[in-house]
Amino acid sequence: MRYRSRRLDALLGVPLASSTFADWAALKNNPAAAEAEDLDYKIKYEADKATGDSAADSIAIDVATFANHIGGVIVVGMAEVDLVPSKALRVNLSEKTLRTYTDAVAAKVSPLPLFDVVPLEDPDAPGTGLILIAVPSSPRAPHSVIINANSGVTKWPRRVGAQKIWLSEAEIYAAYQRRFTGLANRAARLTQVETDVVRRLVRNRPGLSLPQPVLIVSMVPDLPGDMTINNTALADFRSDLADERLLPGALSPMLTNQTVGPRRLIGYKPHRDGVAWAEFHADGSASIAIPIAKLIGSTTYQVHDAEIVLWMIGALRLMARHATEKTATTGTATLSARLLADVLTYDTDDAELGQMISGRLRHQEWGGPTGIQVVTWPSTHGAALRSIGHGDTSNNAYAESSAILEDLAADGRPLTAAAAELASALFQNFGAAEALQIWPDGTVNPTTWGSSWETAQRWVEESNVPCSAQPPTVASAGE
Repeated sequence: MRYRSRRLDALLGVPLASSTFADWAALKNNPAAAEAEDLDYKIKYEADKATGDSAADSIAIDVATFANHIGGVIVVGMAEVDLVPSKALRVNLSEKTLRTYTDAVAAKVSPLPLFDVVPLEDPDAPGTGLILIAVPSSPRAPHSVIINANSGVTKWPRRVGAQKIWLSEAEIYAAYQRRFTGLANRAARLTQVETDVVRRLVRNRPGLSLPQPVLIVSMVPDLPGDMTINNTALADFRSDLADERLLPGALSPMLTNQTVGPRRLIGYKPHRDGVAWAEFHADGSASIAIPIAKLIGSTTYQVHDAEIVLWMIGALRLMARHATEKTATTGTATLSARLLADVLTYDTDDAELGQMISGRLRHQEWGGPTGIQVVTWPSTHGAALRSIGHGDTSNNAYAESSAILEDLAADGRPLTAAAAELASALFQNFGAAEALQIWPDGTVNPTTWGSSWETAQRWVEESNVPCSAQPPTVASAGE
């Protein structure tokens, strides 16, 4: 379930995502459980003769209403008296019934918001129970609804208290402004969290050292979360990282040192010639920097694509867990990956960081920034290394993508697919169309990992990610 609510967790006495029919039935006659901005009850959905709305219209309107506000849960099968739940009734939980809800929203709401339809079976009456429609607040708001398809009327609903209102033209215009302003703000926030980590790396960089390639993976939730940074949070953070290997399939934990910064938790560890550094912010944003093993080529440094893919998977997973579990945010997130020949090749508009980099460059023995080339093993059978794509070099490669946070927080195909999209976008800086180790459908190609396969195989077996040496079939435009 992608919607999070601390209020509803407290009301139910259990996390919303693990609530049962009995948990909701126990709210009977509880005034604290009355309909509110984040909670609505429906006995069932049916056509409204007074308005002419069909059952599908009503479903779509309710989902858009919550998506355009702070999010919430619609409990289908619950009667209410004066807004207070009075009795948990039983509705049919068949696949056909559940599909009715998803089809209604898909057909009538634009753009399509995130939502989950969750059946809660009554153990005393199998096949029946309650249906939860959980809707996160949407960064893509405002969402419009096509009502009464024959007339083609389009409206924009929003929740106010326990009621629904229709947005005026001025309110619709303001909502679109907030959407586009939010996009700009998230881009700025992504740059900020990345720059903060680079600043730490520059400060910790040994003087007069050779270049050290570094991968930086960052994340900003489209809807900010919140957590309190205190001694309890730091203790929990230390406990969480005690067994966190970060690198999928690794045998020992990473980020073995922990501290705090301004509204953030920090994990780090000296690693190879540099330092692995991770910052997890109170709003759910995060950035992780990892030194990458290098081979010395004739004129450039070389790094292995399989190692980059593995680190990227681990970084995305750990950052998403922080966002969803610690800051209670949900929905989508903007992701970025940056591969630097060295932290001193970072290009920044931050005046302080720029001066720090310039000062360090003046005292380097290696003559300034160098380029890196990404190389790969075409098979696991000892074939020679070769460069990916056209063999292009870069000292500052960058890529962005987006994903659903809940998809990233657990090992499996959704995480692997998201990592494939981001890794492919990064490797396109080097003339390669896509990552060779993981496919866009979330499966793993076991033939292209080279010496990294032993580590990757442990992760594949632990997480039950399927393997396939063949790329997924993509339907043609005419199909």
